[in-house]
Amino acid sequence: MLFIFILFPEIVYANNDGKVIYTDKEKAITLLVYNEQIIAALKLFTVEVATSKKNKDLKEMSDNIYWIAECLFQLKKFTHLEAVLKKTELLSKQNNLVAYSKLKTIEGKYLIEKGKYDDCILLLTKTVELTKNNTILCEIQLTLADANQRKQLLENSFAHYQYVIKNAKDTIQMARAYNGLGSYYCVVSNLDSAKICYDIAYNKFRNYLGAQHSRTAQVHYNLGLVADRNFDLFVAEQHFIKALTIYQTRLGNIHPRTAETYGTLGSLFLMKDNPEKALSYSIKERDILIQLYGKQHPDLAYSYLNCGKIYYLLNNPIESEQQLKSAIKLVINFFGKSHNLYSQCIVELSKIYTSQKKYNEATQILSEVIQLKQNKPDDYFADVIHQSAENYLEQSNFTDAVQQFRIANSLYIQYYGNKNIYSIEPLIGLSNVFLQQKKYREAFDMAEAALTMTIDKERIIYPYGNWKCMVQIFQCKKMLFESHLVSAQNIKKEIELVKQTIKKANTIKHTLYSTGSQVYFAEKMTELNQLGTYFLTHFYKKKDTYFLNQLLAFAENNRANLLRSKLVNFKSNEILPKIEQKLASQISSKLNFFNSLNENQIQVKYNTNDSILFYQNKFEDFTKSIEKKYPKIFSLKYGDKNLSIKQIQKMLSSKCTFLEYFNDDENYYCLSIAKNDIAFINCGKKTKIDLLINSYQTSILEKRFDKEVANVLSKMILPISLQQNLVVSQDEQLFNVAFDALTKNGVKADYLVQHHTIQYAFSANTYFKNRNSNDNKTILAVFPNFHESIFVPLNSKKEQNILNDFTNYDALIDSEATKVNFIKKINLSGIIHFGSHLIIDTIAPLKSALVFQPSGKYLMTINEIWKLNLNTQLITIAACQSNFGKQQSGEGLQNFAWAFYYAGARNILSTQWNASDKSTSTIICDFYKNLKSGKPKQEALQLAKISYLESTDAIGAQPFFWSNFCLYGDKSPIKISPHFLVKLWWMPVLLLLLCYLAIVIIQKVYGKKRYEHL
Repeated sequence: MLFIFILFPEIVYANNDGKVIYTDKEKAITLLVYNEQIIAALKLFTVEVATSKKNKDLKEMSDNIYWIAECLFQLKKFTHLEAVLKKTELLSKQNNLVAYSKLKTIEGKYLIEKGKYDDCILLLTKTVELTKNNTILCEIQLTLADANQRKQLLENSFAHYQYVIKNAKDTIQMARAYNGLGSYYCVVSNLDSAKICYDIAYNKFRNYLGAQHSRTAQVHYNLGLVADRNFDLFVAEQHFIKALTIYQTRLGNIHPRTAETYGTLGSLFLMKDNPEKALSYSIKERDILIQLYGKQHPDLAYSYLNCGKIYYLLNNPIESEQQLKSAIKLVINFFGKSHNLYSQCIVELSKIYTSQKKYNEATQILSEVIQLKQNKPDDYFADVIHQSAENYLEQSNFTDAVQQFRIANSLYIQYYGNKNIYSIEPLIGLSNVFLQQKKYREAFDMAEAALTMTIDKERIIYPYGNWKCMVQIFQCKKMLFESHLVSAQNIKKEIELVKQTIKKANTIKHTLYSTGSQVYFAEKMTELNQLGTYFLTHFYKKKDTYFLNQLLAFAENNRANLLRSKLVNFKSNEILPKIEQKLASQISSKLNFFNSLNENQIQVKYNTNDSILFYQNKFEDFTKSIEKKYPKIFSLKYGDKNLSIKQIQKMLSSKCTFLEYFNDDENYYCLSIAKNDIAFINCGKKTKIDLLINSYQTSILEKRFDKEVANVLSKMILPISLQQNLVVSQDEQLFNVAFDALTKNGVKADYLVQHHTIQYAFSANTYFKNRNSNDNKTILAVFPNFHESIFVPLNSKKEQNILNDFTNYDALIDSEATKVNFIKKINLSGIIHFGSHLIIDTIAPLKSALVFQPSGKYLMTINEIWKLNLNTQLITIAACQSNFGKQQSGEGLQNFAWAFYYAGARNILSTQWNASDKSTSTIICDFYKNLKSGKPKQEALQLAKISYLESTDAIGAQPFFWSNFCLYGDKSPIKISPHFLVKLWWMPVLLLLLCYLAIVIIQKVYGKKRYEHL
């Protein structure tokens, strides 16, 4: 048996004289079966082989070889396992048929691992004839059940599990059979029976093997699957995390079970609309599987499928399509087209085709699956039918869409019962078909039918689905009111119902970790707020206080949700005891640190994904426990309190007008709020204004400024009466408007900036609800050197010189301007200036990045920036197009300004498009000079622009060169320190004055003494 030591040399024990130490075989079996110390068991079994060989006991040696094979299989050392099976087959067959049968069973399990299910079934069917040993027969039956279940030969699988339950004398085998039977019931959607079987298996494993055994973990995993299917995502996550923890401890990180659990967690967070976290888990699964098996393995199909779904959610259809096609190829090779995994892949791929208007391609692949499945439908077949209906709906093929939606709904009811969450989608789909056909009553009836699916005996059983159905009902009511099929006389009642629905949505917002991410929540809330706005502006005839306050409430609910959440978190943290605050800070700091290292920006020796996932889970658990212990925090974080117009007026200065823009998906509106005046403006049709905005911005960017267009746009979106200082909260395409270059009261000769200061706010709530004040006046400047790089060199000398005049100035220049150095210093700085480039990613805007010194890993993405934890007065981004970002419903434009504000910066000076170095340096330097002289931040920027306009030529006066600078932030002032010589200018003046007075006094005294004798 020397070859075993050659294959696995680290397992040999020997004493000082070179003789192999004899050990007890029962101890080895205990180590393997109960303690899962596989390496230790393998060492002992190897010693047993040597001993039995020395004693020439070939029967015993054959049995010991089986145990070695079992160890190698569990360690996934398949190359070694193949060698053992090949070289010892004849030995065991001739000397120990029981050991030979057990080795064949191991070989069958190995064939399953390789995806060769038919070969496994053929091999073990023959092996059954070789033995009458009850334990071996049950083991063969369990392995056959596994192979048949993977091939979806469910009845065969069921029969094998039943055999073991009836005949097994071994408790572990009995528990495994119940566990397998639970999986059968789960596949056929009999979830109650599945849970019963899993509970039996769990109790047997726990009592016999212990709570921390990998077989117990496997039942945790399966119970998680049942909870997942029942949409109890919180319970599902708890089971999966328990399983993962046990697998990592008992089996290690590089193991199929560990990989499988990572993948399932990825699927879970995909359902929870948290694609970033889902991607982290899915990548972990994929990497482990590739490391174990290479790139051609059936389990990788699931990983590719999950990654494809995630990329689709992240608006990356190209990468999504590649992942899905890789999954489909593996599914066809290993499972065949009749497998439900093939259906899942096709459904996801057809979504991409439909979104790209490739309707024929989508129809073709869906029709193929429908033809394959129609004689043997399953619950995944319903998904195929539903997606086919969505594809027809997109093409306005209403007849086929209605037919397919009805079939899908019938199938969901057939598989999941009369009250099921899956039926909501086809019923809402039918409602949308009828809305497009202008059959508004039928549309309303379908929406109400969907709502009934979420309620059981007047109790809401699916809160998130219930909320979604209410939004659809309001859409139908909107069209019923418009068409006068239903009277809008009691519209106030409908508006209050919209408010109640929003309030109800806020009560489930705290369960975002189990129903959807905050961004997804904000996106869906947009539709509801726009409906409330529509009801007010179209059917509520009065322009009273109720009208104005409700408009403001709907507008505020529809913007800057993440930013507002960040602000209230500051307040909620203040309620916590110091020890809890410290723990929260420690966890979030660790999470922010590892996030900053992630995305391949900094090379580290360890895998940051592990740390990120660990601290994400830890922070979520901490948050849940805090909200239970301190109900006031729950109320503060998830309440629905917005500022009223009266509160805003109270906080406004007499020289300020707050302009809040919003829309109802038909028109743009503006609430103009001043200290003693409120105005509501219907700006006009959204489509028309969006076209004007596009023409206006194009004329600026092409340096052919069209004042006529600017004049028309100004008349539509600006109120007639404006105070000197304007605070503008934009909406949708209005984010692209350079307000500075609009005209004043339709006078083409004047720009708005010549009469008004302009600051931008993400919302009224973020503008007026300041965070803790910060008077840190330390300036940190970042000036990379681009002369020997792919980037165009920047001339930042003027900016460096002006900043050098300030006290507490710290600069990262040239090779010092690295991402690592910046991260070290950000929390020590009150003002940060970037004189750098940006990389704009038009496909995935959140991957747009700030460029540090171009060496090593030098990019910091928007996705990284908003996860930082800053406490700064001002961020200046003297770079091109820093206002570019992702338009996100409920959030506005997720750009660099948004990211830095969320991270904790109170004010951000950024740019909307590329401009010349000359105008950039001139305006920014004058901005700092004006701040240094004590000017308010808005006025400092206004005066800098006016000064530039007065000193430049006709070409330089084009808005392209000066109107791209935007100041975002809140109400807090910027406190900035000049250089100490400037700051203490009065000291030398005072000294000279004192010297002069001293001379005068001395002269008088001396003169008096000189002439007093006369």
